[in-house]
Amino acid sequence: MLLSIAVCPMLAQTLPEQQLRRAFALEKENKPAPAIKLLKTLLDSQTLDIPGTGKAWNILGLAYEDQGDFSLSQQAFEQSIQILKNEPDIRNYAMALNDFGGMYLAMSQLDTAQKIKVKALNEYEKVDDHGGIVRACYDLSQIAFGLVCGFVVNLQVRVRTAQFRALPFTVRAGLEGAHKKDENEEDE
Repeated sequence: MLLSIAVCPMLAQTLPEQQLRRAFALEKENKPAPAIKLLKTLLDSQTLDIPGTGKAWNILGLAYEDQGDFSLSQQAFEQSIQILKNEPDIRNYAMALNDFGGMYLAMSQLDTAQKIKVKALNEYEKVDDHGGIVRACYDLSQIAFGLVCGFVVNLQVRVRTAQFRALPFTVRAGLEGAHKKDENEEDE
């Protein structure tokens, strides 16, 4: 009897973390709906510690992003960042920032994505998190070269008009802007 009492609190402590890992696995398997359901239940139960709660909101942001609900995704990421920004383990905060920047990247809001990704990179550098540094730098390099915008337009929206096909490849791929040069601009 005494053993079961001693074991039950340990089981109760591991159950929320297991559910959080399961929700993350569902999100990674591109199953956002069941992940969202599990995460909402887990958050409503208030059984996670502070870092776990921040991670749950972050995963919820990823799941909403996968569904294309950027408004709810943004709200979830903002909750995650608010919770994790004062936690001692900076890596969780950096991860939330990096994923939040990824949402803006998916929305082709490159200026905002870049600002948030740079902030995440700075946090990853503080704790010498090489994996995080690589992920943030990769996305920043994509923004810098403009590839994301071109690929989002080309692959996600599937623009196939004759006018689009007539554009040079570098413009279609996002390597160059499609704007006309201002007459007042001088050649360099």
